[in-house]
Amino acid sequence: MAGPRCVHTKQSMDPTKAIETSPTATDNTNGDVATEDTKPQVDTILIGDAMTKHVRLAKTENICLSNTSIEELASTLPTLLNNKSSDSKIVIHSGSFDILHKKTGTEILKYQFTQLLNALRRFRDVSISGPIACFRRGK
Repeated sequence: MAGPRCVHTKQSMDPTKAIETSPTATDNTNGDVATEDTKPQVDTILIGDAMTKHVRLAKTENICLSNTSIEELASTLPTLLNNKSSDSKIVIHSGSFDILHKKTGTEILKYQFTQLLNALRRFRDVSISGPIACFRRGK
């Protein structure tokens, strides 16, 4: 079974390089090799940071963008999703990088999540998970 595509470096955040084509053959339940024409249709697109790297679900395309801030993800989404159906379910997991490395404030994060939602406006079914605030401010 083909694994998720995972982009690890900032140099590869160029949207044209981040959306390399998936392998042309994958294993299916019959043990046969499915070609591009017979491959099961993807219902859900999971886009996230390194935490989503090993998530494998049926009919799910996993696009892993490590070390990506919410702002960078929002600007990359139109290119990543330009040929996807508006009926696709989109699951986004982002924000860990912002909290750990950028020390972004909550108001800025809210604004960036709003930009992210606006980038996903054409899709009907969107779920977003993100960082959870520390209990007692991390103490």
